[in-house]
Amino acid sequence: MKNFRSLILFILLVLIYFPASSQYYSNNDNEESRKGKFFITPEFGLQFGTITKIELAPMFGYYLTHRLSVGLGGRYEYFRDTRDYLYNTEMKTNIYGLRGFARFIVIDDFDNIVPIGMNTSVFAHAELEGLNLENRFFNAPVYPDEGRFWYATALLGGGILQQSGPRSAFSAMVLWDVDSSSKSPYINPIFRMGFQFIF
Repeated sequence: MKNFRSLILFILLVLIYFPASSQYYSNNDNEESRKGKFFITPEFGLQFGTITKIELAPMFGYYLTHRLSVGLGGRYEYFRDTRDYLYNTEMKTNIYGLRGFARFIVIDDFDNIVPIGMNTSVFAHAELEGLNLENRFFNAPVYPDEGRFWYATALLGGGILQQSGPRSAFSAMVLWDVDSSSKSPYINPIFRMGFQFIF
């Protein structure tokens, strides 16, 4: 709960700060079509304490239309839980894999609905992800031994893009893993943050 409150506070601070940056581009620049342009979004996540998580998840995408984009990405996470987990030992593992996504901008500029000068887009996001996990932590007791396996799942949700310049924006997403089995490395809801750079 503490991490959730910190995330909300961070997003609010970004939303308050970045509208001031919007003066550096005109409405015509903001409405310029994104169709045919590439973008990169280096997402990240950090958590320290009893549970330590260090996550890097870059995405590389392409706008098929002004609102619809698709792309590919990777994911790496170092995960450590110092509580007793299995066999009276802490959980320490590396998670890695690939993902493909589709994103549709539902509201291109929220300022057209509520004129408060925020230049924020709202989008829906769907993602297919394949992750390589350790058997002893995510597939026990079926395979309690050493070794790894591939886990596939779908993540659904949405988020915002807050403009910070003509070709850059802060992104924040809330996603839901549709697989609620013990194999899933996620705890719903899933929060992700990053920056999008269009080129």
